[in-house]
Amino acid sequence: FKQKTAYEIYQCDWSSDVCSSDLVVAPQLTLTQNGPRRRYLGRPATYTLTVANPGTAAATAVTVVNYLPQAIQFISASDGGRFDPAQGTVTWTLGNLGAGQTASVEVTGMPRKPGEARNFARAIAARDLKADSEFMTLVEGVAAILLEVVDIEDPIEVGAETSYEIRVINQGSKVATNVRITASVPQQFTILDATGPTDYRIEGDKIVFEPIPRLGPRADTAFRVYVSGQAAGDVRFRVHLATDQMVDPVLEEESTRIYSDQ
Repeated sequence: FKQKTAYEIYQCDWSSDVCSSDLVVAPQLTLTQNGPRRRYLGRPATYTLTVANPGTAAATAVTVVNYLPQAIQFISASDGGRFDPAQGTVTWTLGNLGAGQTASVEVTGMPRKPGEARNFARAIAARDLKADSEFMTLVEGVAAILLEVVDIEDPIEVGAETSYEIRVINQGSKVATNVRITASVPQQFTILDATGPTDYRIEGDKIVFEPIPRLGPRADTAFRVYVSGQAAGDVRFRVHLATDQMVDPVLEEESTRIYSDQ
């Protein structure tokens, strides 16, 4: 016989060198996946599984099983998918799938740790039909930096002192590296001092702190800049933050009123 979408069985009369064929119909199964190639920790990932029958007869008792990676925690499944926490699997019982028909189901999970997550799925049906599929997702952490700037005394009189607290918080799931802080001090102030986890230098009206090599997930640190008001005005103290992970720096400012009784 010759195998195509179905089977063609050839019967030949060797005396006349003439052959005839009968078509035998048969089901087939294919399984494909679609999902995110990259996901950050804390961002759900949804996989779409599509089972198809390109054959010429109905596939019966079609079942799809998805084996979630250990790095991804189950959230939900469409179309009545049943989750087995012991096995980490989601199972759909789809019934019959006619010739040329397709069916799609979805499973959503939450990445729990960085690395390559291999989502494996299998479709099975009667007549020992089987089709496998896998999809690889790269799970990464992300450094999400929050910058806060507050003045400790506001307003202040000319000649009085105040200070600014600069807090840097890594709200993400990945280490932030080479954390750099630069403070721009208004001309109405005189710089008195600065403190923080790293040394600093003064460049004109700017205070440049040495970089923090690493700021871990959920970690925070603080800087303090001490100034004295020399002229009245409504001034803006500005802070510039950059890390290796940032495409654009973060800018934050705090307003302070300096007044005179004259």
